[in-house]
This record gives sequence, structure tokens and C-alpha cells, in this order.
Amino acid sequence: MFGGCSPTQVDDLPGSGAKGRSTMFRIIRIFITMVAALATALGGAVAVQAAPSDDAAGLGASLSAYGRWYGAIAVAFDDGAYGRSWNYKTKRKALNRAQKECKRYSDFPSSCRKLAWVRNGCLAVAVSWNGSMVADYGWGIARSKRKAYANALNDCGPDCKKLTYTCTKW
Repeated sequence: MFGGCSPTQVDDLPGSGAKGRSTMFRIIRIFITMVAALATALGGAVAVQAAPSDDAAGLGASLSAYGRWYGAIAVAFDDGAYGRSWNYKTKRKALNRAQKECKRYSDFPSSCRKLAWVRNGCLAVAVSWNGSMVADYGWGIARSKRKAYANALNDCGPDCKKLTYTCTKW
């Protein structure tokens, strides 16, 4: 569980739907272009604005139109305190805010670790306990809190319980 847990983002998940939305916007752009061409051929002037093009990361116009929003979670392994962040414009700022919050609430601030981050979605963390210390953890990302928790519990194992979550705008 500790070994394979590196931060990731929700847009890299299979089935995130970004590709389908991207295709939909391409079809809309083609339709708008055809309507404009037809109107021009008929002698009329039509004001048409095409949908924004896909960004380099392949997120599709639907996500890039609303921006990229980052969230993160940090956990203190010595006492289970945590910090969360949401709706930050950069991953670095989101991770730093989560770490700062963790240190603020923990009796052992040096045990705070940045666990994971998410972009435009939800992130949840589940933990198993050894007394008052975190023995193991898992995290999950998804478009909903419920699914993110399900993924975190699955990643962590049968003895784990929900700890916290964060969701960003998208």
C-alpha cells in the first residue's frame, strides 16, 4: 500500500469522460462551421463562435473552459491529523496548503506527509490504525466523493476506515 501510492490526477483515469466530451465539441464545431458556410453561400452574414479547442493535455473544452482546479491531502502518520486543500490554481499551492493545515492540527507536525493531489475531481484517503498511529493508507480519485472513498478503501485494504476527502470545482 505504501509502495505504489504516488500522487496522480483524476484526468488520467480511464473512463473520466473527457475524451467523449472532446469528441462532442468537435462535432459541434463542425456543425457550426457548416451552418456558417451555408449562410455565407446564401448571401447572409452570420456571427458564429466556435467552441474552444482542446488543450495540450487532452482535457477537452468542457474542462478547460472552467479552469484547472487542484486539491490535495496531507496526513500526519503519528496521530492521524490531516490537512486538505481545494480549488487552488496550481498543484504546488494545493499541496503546500494541505501540508500547512496538517502541521497546524497535528501534535507531531514533522510526521505530516503530502499523500496525493487531484485536478478537477475528488480525492479521498482511507487509513488503518495501530493504536493512535496510521499503520497503512490508501487513496482514491474519482468524479464523486462516494467513488473516491470506494477507491481509497479498495486501495488500502479490509482493515481501513475513511479518513477524509476533498473535491475541487470542475
